[in-house]
Amino acid sequence: MDLTQVLRQHFGTTQQAQIEIKKLPVKINSLNSSCRMLGQSPKDWQDLLELAPWADALEVPLLRVFDGKPSQASAANSHLVEANIFFDWWNAQKAKNNWRVDIMIETHSILTTSKTIQKLQRVLKKPARILWDSHHTWFKGREEPDYTWRAIRPWVSHIHFKDSPQPQSLNDKPSYCIPGCGEFPLIPIFRILCDAEFSGPVSLEWEKQWHPELPPLEEALTACQFPGWAV
Repeated sequence: MDLTQVLRQHFGTTQQAQIEIKKLPVKINSLNSSCRMLGQSPKDWQDLLELAPWADALEVPLLRVFDGKPSQASAANSHLVEANIFFDWWNAQKAKNNWRVDIMIETHSILTTSKTIQKLQRVLKKPARILWDSHHTWFKGREEPDYTWRAIRPWVSHIHFKDSPQPQSLNDKPSYCIPGCGEFPLIPIFRILCDAEFSGPVSLEWEKQWHPELPPLEEALTACQFPGWAV
């Protein structure tokens, strides 16, 4: 789970990674850190300093950062202003090291409604790129994906999806399942993205690492070959 260590073991150095990137059969869309925009300090963001040189070497455009902790205070304007501390720090590091890679924020724990995402963008000095976890805004934020998409479309760089039954109460936790077997509106969201000619990555997020009861990834990928989606 230590991504920097995995990259180091595989490539050895960033210089070697820069050579081998030409041989990779697919483009790497992002490197995903466990850092959080809110509720942390520069000492907690060191992973980004280690991942950024690898991202540039591998021609990866974006580093993923989570929004904050699930238990964090409600996202009032005064709370979200903290996000500028993170971006001021990141932009200084990026300029200092001449990095090309940039940051995107995942709608994971706090940014689970379009209203909150819009609130964040208003308090930032410059709008942030968004990794839209479309299941979180549907399950936690209780928003239909077409509504969320219309509200946040200008900032979306990358999209995650997964499937589960619909929540019955505010305290429900998702019971993830094979795509197409739950109630998440998969086909409608793909139609929305096709109509919008969205050209960014759309990724199945298969959480077997944290939910071992899930079937193998291969079964999930096979299930994704329904009309409107191709692996």
